[in-house]
Amino acid sequence: MPMIDQIKTLAEILKRSGSDEVNLRENEVDRYFLFDKISDASDLDLAWSLFPKHREIRARAAEVDAVSDIVQFIDSGYEIELMNEGAAEMPEPLENELFLGLYESLGDFRMEHFPFEEPLAKILYDWAIYLTKCDEVALYLLWPLLQDVEEFDPQTPVPAFRLWQYNCRTNYWIKDGDLSSRLVIVKRP
Repeated sequence: MPMIDQIKTLAEILKRSGSDEVNLRENEVDRYFLFDKISDASDLDLAWSLFPKHREIRARAAEVDAVSDIVQFIDSGYEIELMNEGAAEMPEPLENELFLGLYESLGDFRMEHFPFEEPLAKILYDWAIYLTKCDEVALYLLWPLLQDVEEFDPQTPVPAFRLWQYNCRTNYWIKDGDLSSRLVIVKRP
């Protein structure tokens, strides 16, 4: 089905579900609430089927609410120390080199590999950002759409998802800012 027809079909589904005027190309709000607005199960399945890699993305979306073991959130040579509230002083956001470095790298990676030029992909991206309020988890959700990522482990975005899942997205840093410590501190929410 041509992309114009796919966007038209999505708009028709949203109208059947009670949305008045729908403009998926221009109105970000229509993209944010895309799947939340669809009440009929068969329409929801049809809407998802219009997107590339929809099965994988939908499965990942279901995982966003799932609970898993925090120990799996990072796979590196660093040790992890969990701190209770008040037990450690968190660095100021602009002084947290680990978070800033990871966030900047993630942004560069996303710009290099996400197909923003495809309107359906842009619609899913806006939905994912609104759903999670987090670029890292949007990347996790939409990993199946990324281009030229075959050389990367498909589990690459999972650690960021795990941090978000436990509300620790910005609550981690390298102990004393010293890379040689090989110790990442994670402050419990």
